[in-house]
Amino acid sequence: MKVAFLCGAGISIPAGMPTTREVTEQVLSGAGVARHTSMTYYFGQPMYAHMGWDDEYVPKVCGFLAILKAECDRFFNVNGSDEEKRSWWEHFGKHETNYEDLYYLAAQVHDSEVGEHENPAIQPLIKKILASEELGKVLDMRLRGPNRKLDFSDLHLEACNYIECVVWSMLSRTPNDLESLRLFAELWADDSVEKIDVYTLNHDTVLEQFCAARGIALTHGFGAPVNLVKYWTPALLNDDEQRMRLLKLHGSVNWFQFPSHGEDWSSRYVGIPLDHDLWHTKDRKVDRQWPSTGRPKMLIGTSNKLMSYTTGIFADLHFRFYRNMAEADALVVCGYGFGDKGINTRLLEWVSSSPERRAVVIDPGLEELQWTARGAVRRSWKEVKESGKLVLMDMGIEEAHWAEVRRALRLSA
Repeated sequence: MKVAFLCGAGISIPAGMPTTREVTEQVLSGAGVARHTSMTYYFGQPMYAHMGWDDEYVPKVCGFLAILKAECDRFFNVNGSDEEKRSWWEHFGKHETNYEDLYYLAAQVHDSEVGEHENPAIQPLIKKILASEELGKVLDMRLRGPNRKLDFSDLHLEACNYIECVVWSMLSRTPNDLESLRLFAELWADDSVEKIDVYTLNHDTVLEQFCAARGIALTHGFGAPVNLVKYWTPALLNDDEQRMRLLKLHGSVNWFQFPSHGEDWSSRYVGIPLDHDLWHTKDRKVDRQWPSTGRPKMLIGTSNKLMSYTTGIFADLHFRFYRNMAEADALVVCGYGFGDKGINTRLLEWVSSSPERRAVVIDPGLEELQWTARGAVRRSWKEVKESGKLVLMDMGIEEAHWAEVRRALRLSA
């Protein structure tokens, strides 16, 4: 018997990780964040604080993000009667602007401005922003610092870098309750389950820490350390001897890209520095190497993620997601809000490809989830549920037990 798990941010919240709303509030406020010369942002005092100078980047980047948020809010926020709201939600879903939306919009502006992607639809928005009084105020900010002038051509890229760094920092915090993931220990103890594939959209390492603490052998595709760096080795995920595999489909806070020096394809040189010092690692020849950027390999945003699913390490991961799901006998979805179009497509294809396939959704807010899920899932929800192929468990992961989930899936011993 082969069981697949798909996990979202909801499984990490009981362990003490921040919610999407908390990350968004921090991104918009910029409180306590400063920029380093490495083009990364960190929590702490500005570099020139000892001279009485402010950070000149964060206030302007946050001002730019406030402009983008206003545009998002105009679309997502709907006023009117309950009937009018319900009609809107049926078409577009119920949604609150979050940092993923802001990143997607900033990335679209950047890609269009630098000619990366031709996008005629975004040009009217760019012209509107350029002509706005709000942008003028952002660009005219006078802060005490080394007088680094920021113009519009800087802001969209800096906004993306800034969001990545804030997400990285906030999701790198130490969890305070690993026992909230005991469901995975109960699953591991079930000898009748021969294969466990866990697909997660989380960037944090909470699940890896839980498995290490419980002695659960988890294969995540990174090989034995070479000079204190574990490198991406996807062939490890093909090992039939490995019972539990973890595929982080959106990347991780501890994955960093290192130069390949023309030796091999780039994904091989994604590594996990074991001493957490990404700036002073040694390559296979014991020469010092620097990361390609100071930020981890993570996919952030909404629809823009789809374009990365066919590149580098993410191509390896999503190929195995596609292939391995075909072999799964049952699916458990936990803590996922059904907000990723690519992932949703794969799930709907899986559940509809055989009359025997069943899925369990574990979530403490199922009533709300039906409205916040993206269109394809939202429209299919009632039909799949009534067919008996979808079982709903209204609880958080910390309340769930494998015996109950197994009964819901109608799995035989």
